[in-house]
Amino acid sequence: MGGANGFGTVYELSPSQGKWKFTTLYAFKDQPDGALPYGGVISDKAGNLYGTTYYAGVNDLGTVYKLTHSNGTWAESVLYSFKGGTDGASPISSLVADAAGNLYGTTSDGGAAACTCGVIFKMTPGSNGKWTESVAYRFPGTPQPGFAYNGMVGDSAGNFYGATVHGGNGNDGAVYKFTP
Repeated sequence: MGGANGFGTVYELSPSQGKWKFTTLYAFKDQPDGALPYGGVISDKAGNLYGTTYYAGVNDLGTVYKLTHSNGTWAESVLYSFKGGTDGASPISSLVADAAGNLYGTTSDGGAAACTCGVIFKMTPGSNGKWTESVAYRFPGTPQPGFAYNGMVGDSAGNFYGATVHGGNGNDGAVYKFTP
Protein backbone atom coordinates (compact mmCIF):
# COMPACT_ATOMS: atom_id res chain seq x y z
CA MET A 1 0.00 0.00 0.00
CA GLY A 2 1.06 3.57 -0.13
CA GLY A 3 1.70 6.07 -2.86
CA ALA A 4 -0.48 8.98 -3.91
CA ASN A 5 -3.57 6.77 -4.32
CA GLY A 6 -2.91 4.21 -1.58
CA PHE A 7 -2.52 1.27 -3.99
CA GLY A 8 1.27 1.02 -4.32
CA THR A 9 3.92 2.49 -6.56
CA VAL A 10 6.77 1.77 -8.91
CA TYR A 11 9.78 3.79 -7.81
CA GLU A 12 13.41 4.44 -8.62
CA LEU A 13 16.33 4.81 -6.23
CA SER A 14 19.29 6.63 -7.75
CA PRO A 15 22.56 7.84 -6.21
CA SER A 16 22.75 11.60 -5.71
CA GLN A 17 25.67 13.35 -4.01
CA GLY A 18 26.50 10.42 -1.72
CA LYS A 19 22.86 9.78 -0.81
CA TRP A 20 19.96 8.03 -2.46
CA LYS A 21 17.20 9.88 -4.28
CA PHE A 22 13.70 8.33 -4.21
CA THR A 23 11.48 9.04 -7.23
CA THR A 24 7.96 7.70 -7.74
CA LEU A 25 7.59 6.61 -11.35
CA TYR A 26 3.94 5.55 -11.15
CA ALA A 27 1.23 5.41 -8.47
CA PHE A 28 -1.40 2.70 -9.04
CA LYS A 29 -5.07 3.73 -9.02
CA ASP A 30 -7.04 0.47 -8.40
CA GLN A 31 -9.68 -0.90 -10.79
CA PRO A 32 -9.40 -1.15 -13.76
CA ASP A 33 -5.75 -0.18 -13.19
CA GLY A 34 -3.55 -2.42 -11.02
CA ALA A 35 -3.09 -2.36 -7.23
CA LEU A 36 -0.45 -3.71 -4.83
CA PRO A 37 2.60 -4.56 -6.94
CA TYR A 38 4.42 -7.05 -4.71
CA GLY A 39 6.99 -8.17 -7.28
CA GLY A 40 9.77 -6.15 -8.88
CA VAL A 41 9.97 -4.88 -12.43
CA ILE A 42 12.03 -5.92 -15.45
CA SER A 43 12.95 -3.79 -18.45
CA ASP A 44 13.18 -4.37 -22.17
CA LYS A 45 15.75 -2.98 -24.63
CA ALA A 46 13.62 0.15 -25.17
CA GLY A 47 13.56 0.92 -21.44
CA ASN A 48 9.93 -0.07 -20.84
CA LEU A 49 9.21 -1.62 -17.44
CA TYR A 50 7.00 -4.67 -16.86
CA GLY A 51 5.52 -6.09 -13.68
CA THR A 52 2.50 -7.58 -11.96
CA THR A 53 -0.03 -6.44 -9.39
CA TYR A 54 -1.76 -8.66 -6.86
CA TYR A 55 -5.13 -6.90 -6.99
CA ALA A 56 -7.27 -4.82 -9.30
CA GLY A 57 -7.46 -5.01 -13.05
CA VAL A 58 -10.86 -5.53 -14.64
CA ASN A 59 -11.64 -8.60 -12.48
CA ASP A 60 -9.87 -7.48 -9.25
CA LEU A 61 -7.60 -10.56 -9.55
CA GLY A 62 -4.35 -8.85 -10.56
CA THR A 63 -2.65 -7.60 -13.69
CA VAL A 64 0.41 -7.67 -15.88
CA TYR A 65 1.36 -4.06 -16.64
CA LYS A 66 3.79 -2.04 -18.74
CA LEU A 67 5.27 1.36 -17.92
CA THR A 68 6.45 3.47 -20.86
CA HIS A 69 8.61 6.59 -20.46
CA SER A 70 7.83 9.54 -22.70
CA ASN A 71 8.42 13.28 -22.35
CA GLY A 72 9.64 12.98 -18.77
CA THR A 73 6.70 10.97 -17.42
CA TRP A 74 5.78 7.32 -17.10
CA ALA A 75 2.48 6.02 -18.51
CA GLU A 76 1.01 2.71 -17.37
CA SER A 77 -0.99 0.28 -19.48
CA VAL A 78 -2.57 -2.97 -18.34
CA LEU A 79 -1.46 -5.76 -20.67
CA TYR A 80 -3.63 -8.40 -19.03
CA SER A 81 -6.22 -8.68 -16.25
CA PHE A 82 -6.39 -12.13 -14.65
CA LYS A 83 -9.76 -13.90 -14.69
CA GLY A 84 -9.27 -16.50 -11.96
CA GLY A 85 -10.13 -20.18 -12.20
CA THR A 86 -7.89 -22.11 -14.58
CA ASP A 87 -6.42 -18.79 -15.78
CA GLY A 88 -4.67 -18.03 -12.50
CA ALA A 89 -5.05 -15.08 -10.16
CA SER A 90 -3.14 -12.79 -7.82
CA PRO A 91 0.47 -12.73 -9.07
CA ILE A 92 2.97 -11.66 -6.41
CA SER A 93 6.25 -12.31 -8.18
CA SER A 94 8.47 -10.58 -10.69
CA LEU A 95 8.40 -11.47 -14.38
CA VAL A 96 11.16 -13.07 -16.46
CA ALA A 97 11.71 -12.77 -20.21
CA ASP A 98 12.91 -15.26 -22.79
CA ALA A 99 15.15 -14.51 -25.79
CA ALA A 100 12.11 -13.95 -28.04
CA GLY A 101 10.67 -11.21 -25.80
CA ASN A 102 7.92 -13.30 -24.20
CA LEU A 103 7.25 -12.65 -20.52
CA TYR A 104 6.68 -15.42 -17.96
CA GLY A 105 5.40 -15.21 -14.42
CA THR A 106 3.60 -17.10 -11.70
CA THR A 107 0.32 -16.60 -9.88
CA SER A 108 -0.33 -17.40 -6.24
CA ASP A 109 -3.87 -18.66 -6.89
CA GLY A 110 -6.02 -20.27 -9.57
CA GLY A 111 -4.99 -23.09 -11.84
CA ALA A 112 -6.20 -26.67 -11.89
CA ALA A 113 -9.70 -27.57 -10.76
CA ALA A 114 -8.34 -30.00 -8.16
CA CYS A 115 -5.96 -27.43 -6.67
CA THR A 116 -5.91 -23.66 -6.94
CA CYS A 117 -2.13 -23.84 -6.50
CA GLY A 118 -1.24 -21.18 -9.09
CA VAL A 119 0.05 -21.23 -12.65
CA ILE A 120 3.00 -20.28 -14.80
CA PHE A 121 1.69 -17.86 -17.40
CA LYS A 122 3.17 -16.58 -20.65
CA MET A 123 2.65 -13.15 -22.20
CA THR A 124 3.31 -13.07 -25.96
CA PRO A 125 3.74 -9.72 -27.75
CA GLY A 126 1.78 -9.26 -30.96
CA SER A 127 2.77 -7.27 -34.03
CA ASN A 128 -0.09 -4.84 -33.31
CA GLY A 129 1.22 -3.96 -29.83
CA LYS A 130 -1.34 -6.20 -28.11
CA TRP A 131 -0.22 -8.96 -25.78
CA THR A 132 -1.74 -12.43 -25.44
CA GLU A 133 -1.78 -14.36 -22.17
CA SER A 134 -1.70 -18.14 -22.03
CA VAL A 135 -1.24 -20.64 -19.23
CA ALA A 136 2.02 -22.54 -19.71
CA TYR A 137 1.67 -24.77 -16.64
CA ARG A 138 -0.85 -25.36 -13.83
CA PHE A 139 0.71 -26.35 -10.51
CA PRO A 140 -0.97 -29.60 -9.38
CA GLY A 141 -0.15 -29.37 -5.66
CA THR A 142 1.14 -31.96 -3.22
CA PRO A 143 3.21 -34.01 -3.70
CA GLN A 144 4.07 -31.93 -6.78
CA PRO A 145 4.95 -28.22 -6.44
CA GLY A 146 2.27 -25.66 -5.63
CA PHE A 147 1.95 -21.95 -4.74
CA ALA A 148 4.93 -20.35 -6.52
CA TYR A 149 5.12 -17.04 -4.68
CA ASN A 150 8.71 -16.16 -5.57
CA GLY A 151 8.83 -16.07 -9.36
CA MET A 152 11.51 -17.63 -11.52
CA VAL A 153 15.07 -17.06 -12.76
CA GLY A 154 16.44 -18.14 -16.12
CA ASP A 155 19.57 -19.85 -17.34
CA SER A 156 21.50 -19.49 -20.61
CA ALA A 157 19.73 -22.52 -22.12
CA GLY A 158 16.27 -20.92 -21.80
CA ASN A 159 15.09 -22.87 -18.75
CA PHE A 160 13.43 -21.20 -15.76
CA TYR A 161 13.76 -22.23 -12.11
CA GLY A 162 11.62 -21.39 -9.13
CA ALA A 163 10.47 -22.51 -5.72
CA THR A 164 7.07 -23.19 -4.22
CA VAL A 165 5.87 -23.01 -0.64
CA HIS A 166 4.00 -26.35 -0.85
CA GLY A 167 4.73 -29.71 -2.46
CA GLY A 168 7.68 -32.01 -2.20
CA ASN A 169 8.51 -34.37 0.66
CA GLY A 170 6.61 -33.33 3.77
CA ASN A 171 4.74 -30.65 1.80
CA ASP A 172 7.40 -28.10 2.83
CA GLY A 173 8.01 -26.74 -0.67
CA ALA A 174 9.85 -27.71 -3.80
CA VAL A 175 12.33 -26.33 -6.30
CA TYR A 176 11.23 -26.77 -9.90
CA LYS A 177 12.57 -26.41 -13.43
CA PHE A 178 10.30 -25.15 -16.21
CA THR A 179 11.28 -25.47 -19.86
CA PRO A 180 9.01 -23.46 -22.20
